[in-house]
Amino acid sequence: CFCVECLEVLVGTGTAEDAKLQEPWSCYMCLPQRCHGVLRRRKDWNMRLQDFFTSDPDLEEFEPPKLYPAIPAAKRRPIRVLSLFDGIATGYLVLKELGIKVEKYVASEVCTESIAVGTVKHEGQIKYVDDVRNITKGNIDEWGPFDLVIGGSPCNDLSCVNPGRKGLFEGTGRLFFEFYRLLNYARPEECDNRPFFWMFENVVAMEVGDKRDISLFLECNPVMIDAIKVSAAHRARYFWGNLPGMNRIFGFPSHYTDVSNMGRGARQKLLGKSWSVPVIRHLFAPLKDYFACE
Repeated sequence: CFCVECLEVLVGTGTAEDAKLQEPWSCYMCLPQRCHGVLRRRKDWNMRLQDFFTSDPDLEEFEPPKLYPAIPAAKRRPIRVLSLFDGIATGYLVLKELGIKVEKYVASEVCTESIAVGTVKHEGQIKYVDDVRNITKGNIDEWGPFDLVIGGSPCNDLSCVNPGRKGLFEGTGRLFFEFYRLLNYARPEECDNRPFFWMFENVVAMEVGDKRDISLFLECNPVMIDAIKVSAAHRARYFWGNLPGMNRIFGFPSHYTDVSNMGRGARQKLLGKSWSVPVIRHLFAPLKDYFACE
């Protein structure tokens, strides 16, 4: 939707009528730069937008994450991963694309179609386990130890786009606390200095209070990364974690979700809920300094 008077004054006379005739309508950020009108797109508009979401004078101050020295190439070993709310195995796909050897990849996922994609595309290399709510500390001890814990809980009840959202403490929003619980189970003991990394992802369009509560539990502030920085697609997301260079996007191979006679609608739904491959590749790339590569 748009304000007719604002368009007439800020963009130019007749703009509102032109917009009504557009099918589909495109916002002015997505159109070629106009040479007239008061409302003009800044060249650095995307940087300003990122600053808008990440600049918060009321953000908590947290200790910087522990920095691990790079491991000599001869001593690097394959990575062991715990992926929660795994989706269509974006994490595994990116690690393999980066050439990082994967010793084990344990994934918690409840969507049978997502599991079908991961099973078929990665030929059984992923160990699928129970719903996150049913995983115990004993399970983590049995499957671990892990070097990397990743996840992004459902955003339905966190996203401001959903008028019926229930927030962080109700509905699917509470699943964040399952990530927090299992992350703490997987952390090494204080005396264990081996590199341990983690990453949590969620939607940018969430209530400020929910964002701050997540940050308080995870003891770090998020960075906002828009996939447009590393791909042709706009998709802004918050990332919390201790991956090297986090504070400094879709890209699946063609027909990646084309398995099990899945319809196009179902495939599009899976891609819509998945992570951006170029963004995750950007975030995971520094792990090559710590783990064995092919």
